[in-house]
This record gives sequence, C-alpha cells and structure tokens, in this order.
Amino acid sequence: MEDQTFNELKKHISETYVSQAVDARKGQTKLFLELITKRKCPLKGWKNSSIELLLHELSLMDSNNFSHNAGVGEREARMYSDLVSRRHYGFGHGIGRSGELTEVQPKAAGIRNCSDCILVPMATGMSLVLCLMTIRKERPNAKYVLWPRIDQKSCFKCIITSGCSTL
Repeated sequence: MEDQTFNELKKHISETYVSQAVDARKGQTKLFLELITKRKCPLKGWKNSSIELLLHELSLMDSNNFSHNAGVGEREARMYSDLVSRRHYGFGHGIGRSGELTEVQPKAAGIRNCSDCILVPMATGMSLVLCLMTIRKERPNAKYVLWPRIDQKSCFKCIITSGCSTL
C-alpha cells in the first residue's frame, strides 16, 4: 500500500493499528528490496505469505493484469480459469517473440553476461530432452534435476526420458 492509502485509513481505524500495518509493510518492502538488490536468495527463508505477496506484486506489473488493458497481442496471456490464474499467481505468457532473439523480451530481463548459448528450434519437451542428454554427456555422473512442479507432466517426462531423476 502507498503512504496515501495508509493516511486515509487513519480516518477509519485507530492510528496505532495503521502504524503497525505501516511497520509490517516496511518489513516486507525491506525483504523485497534486499532480494532485488542482492539478486540471490536470502540466507533465512521467508514466510509463505511474504513469497506470495512478492509474487502477487510482481504479477501486477505484468501487462496481462493491468485493469485497464485488454491484451490481444500474440504475446499476451489469456487465462480462462481463475483457478489456473491463481495457481500461477497471475503470471502468464502467450506465444511469439519480438522477432529478434537478442532484443529484450517483454517478460524476460535476460542475462547480459551470457557469452554462449544454444538455439534449439523445437518444442519445449524435445528441447529439454536434448539439452539434458547433452549435459549428461558432459557430466556422466549427474543424475538429478531439481524440478519443483510435478504438475507439468511434459517436463517431468523429459527428465525421465533423458535418463535423469527428479529431486
């Protein structure tokens, strides 16, 4: 919430409660700022509510979620189900790119210090299988892939097809 919102709340509820809410909000903002500034996970884990608040706030920056916007471009996500939208914290993407692989993409900050990459012109599943198999050739003892989303079955199948196991 913005300072102006907190000031308006003082007209309706006790200043003490508003002050506590402001302090709590400042604590959340400090966590978010530290994460964004340091660009790495904090040593001490966050509460689920903090993680969800950050994801929600970031998703509000996604043009798919602008209240005044009705995205109709090919890169605009359209989610028919509110359940799916909530499951993904409001994040979504359509298909397509800006036409230039080296340009900043609408929903990807990119990595400026990347020196080499492989362009794999295939569907996600086959691309993942080939990439994982290539990594296994380079590192034959590597056998685990961290995959936190078992509901994405095609990616899960790719890991198994490549000869790896999920962790």
